[in-house]
Amino acid sequence: DKNTRAVFGDYISVYDIARAVNDGATVPIYYESRLAKLELAETARPTVDDEFEEVTEGEEQSVKEKLKTNQ
Repeated sequence: DKNTRAVFGDYISVYDIARAVNDGATVPIYYESRLAKLELAETARPTVDDEFEEVTEGEEQSVKEKLKTNQ
């Protein structure tokens, strides 16, 4: 992980979306959260489980459970 401000220093200026909307440079941006409906074939599940265990090796069980349920 890299921290841009640690490398380059504090921001000189910040032009965020709220300011752009107020200036008329852009229209308001609306965000609508949606969950994608995904389906995984039963035959693929053991492979995913094995790969998950490999990737999360050494993690606490509570962390693994959170990752599995995305909470």
